Amino acid sequence: MCGTSLVQCTLGVLIVRGLGGLFDEAEIVQRFKLDTITRLLSEDELNRWSDVKDSTASELGLQQHRAANDVTLLRKTFESVKTPD
Repeated sequence: MCGTSLVQCTLGVLIVRGLGGLFDEAEIVQRFKLDTITRLLSEDELNRWSDVKDSTASELGLQQHRAANDVTLLRKTFESVKTPD
């Protein structure tokens, strides 16, 4: 990865800290920052997030808490929340 990037993720705090530890242990410079997606959303978008996510999961027929499904759900929900009605 070149330069510095911001990586949006749904990882819990402990997993994020663990990921940083892996980079340290491997003596590799972590050239990206993990952050919460909520920093990309307005207050109105945050208020709508849960309902839009539930609706999106239902529409797509996705079982939550499966890594591939969670990534798809996160992306589709973000797109829906950011799209004006």
